[in-house]
Amino acid sequence: MKPAVTAGFLALTCAISVATACGGRAAPPSGPSTSAPQIGGSYSGPTADTSTTPSQQVSTWTIKFTRAGDTSARFRSCTGTFTIQQTGSSFTGSFTQGGSCAAVSGEVAAGTVRSDGAVTFSLMGPASDALSWTGFSQCAVAVSGTMDFTGTINGALLDASFAHDALIQCPNEGAVSLNVRIRGNR
Repeated sequence: MKPAVTAGFLALTCAISVATACGGRAAPPSGPSTSAPQIGGSYSGPTADTSTTPSQQVSTWTIKFTRAGDTSARFRSCTGTFTIQQTGSSFTGSFTQGGSCAAVSGEVAAGTVRSDGAVTFSLMGPASDALSWTGFSQCAVAVSGTMDFTGTINGALLDASFAHDALIQCPNEGAVSLNVRIRGNR
């Protein structure tokens, strides 16, 4: 073979070998995956809270509140579900409450999940009484942006709460400090 033909043949052979080895596609990225975990489904309780000794059973919803002038927090726990529909790293969904809380449902909005399972989202109750899902009807958020949830999904366990206590203003109870925790298994 002539040198020019041999060089061309070798170049073509190398190009075919590289394309075949790579499946005709770019090489896959190396290192840890940055894709969001699949978290879609329905979550409900009770679950075991192992952060206390001895561990205790925890309902899906735990609402902690302190009325102005009170010196200690009060708690209300109830059953319910938290359902997620996921698209990539975003999610929406719905929720329900029942048991010792008034039966109410609403929507999950602006949800995001990171590759490490950290989640953020908001809840929206009925338009006629947006905070009724907290057990405080006809109340209003006193400081905007305080009722977004942060937490994690670790395996099948969702655990999220307000990043810090929210301040709401109620017609009959005055100022109320409020925090809500959601904990459920899928």
